[in-house]
Amino acid sequence: MKKVSLLAIAGLFVINTVHATLVRESFATNPALDGWQVFGDTNLFHWDATNQVLDVTWDSTQTNSFFYLPLGKTYTQADGFYLRFDLQLNDATNFNWGMELAIGLLHYVDATSSGFSRADFVSPNVCEFDYFPQFKDPSSSHVYADSVEASMIDDTGNDLFQASDIVTLSPGVTYRVELIHQPGTKTISCDLSTNGQVISTLPALTTYGDFDDFQLDMLSITSYQDDGFQDSILAHGSVGNLAFASPLPIGLIQAPAAAQTGCTLWKQARIWLTGPPPRPECSATARTCCCRPRIRRPVRSFTVSAPTCHKSKETNHVPGSGHPKRFGPGGVSALRRPE
Repeated sequence: MKKVSLLAIAGLFVINTVHATLVRESFATNPALDGWQVFGDTNLFHWDATNQVLDVTWDSTQTNSFFYLPLGKTYTQADGFYLRFDLQLNDATNFNWGMELAIGLLHYVDATSSGFSRADFVSPNVCEFDYFPQFKDPSSSHVYADSVEASMIDDTGNDLFQASDIVTLSPGVTYRVELIHQPGTKTISCDLSTNGQVISTLPALTTYGDFDDFQLDMLSITSYQDDGFQDSILAHGSVGNLAFASPLPIGLIQAPAAAQTGCTLWKQARIWLTGPPPRPECSATARTCCCRPRIRRPVRSFTVSAPTCHKSKETNHVPGSGHPKRFGPGGVSALRRPE
């Protein structure tokens, strides 16, 4: 018999088997009772029982602070995993060169060490979603637009993969973020949506360096400390409906056929978490209809409308080139065009 341990405490649902881990946090009850902990400034995180979310202040003038859940296992590049959460901001302001707000996976020993600093590029073992509010270059009149990023840093802290897009997270709007790392790869994919409509499938920017392995063992809603030179962020918002799954059921992954690029192709990880989507009724001549769930997304953003699939208005994204501070002086900041 396979060994199975089940923890189902109110809003938190965790299954660990010899094959799979599934975490679903609804914040319906106090997450502290479910194993969530705080490292750093406890005043930055508050459970909102009424709205069933975690209220967060991202204040980089404070020390590195993590609202985190130990996963009980270390995930490496060989592992496939999926992370999903809802994010709503009330406000977000960057000062000088600014900082990011972050949600993702970290390695506890590294993240809680005194020398760990995202601002100073000393931050091994990171896989996360970042949001940079716009800021103005202090040395010029260039304004850098709001941007979203999916970042992954290896265990050396020197090599980085990044996907980025110029997107504004409007106050009061709930955004769903989905990150997927496919096993054995050095990249992650990220979809950003609201009201069921995908607004960005963050274009991959590049991989910097050879990218070694990584080690990740905790989920974290993260407020990073800034560099001490007033390059900071202050933001308020909430996080809800968080889910993590590993490994991915990757047996159905396949590239979409040309006839299927008119529809959003369902991620198998999402199917595993929420159940399969309604199967659309397809006619023999409906060449834009997807007849079964798939995992790969098309180049552009489309919508699925049961029982049929249809192409929606194409989104007009301007791909970002990453936050210029991410690479330091003399790095690739010149790639980012000022707005």
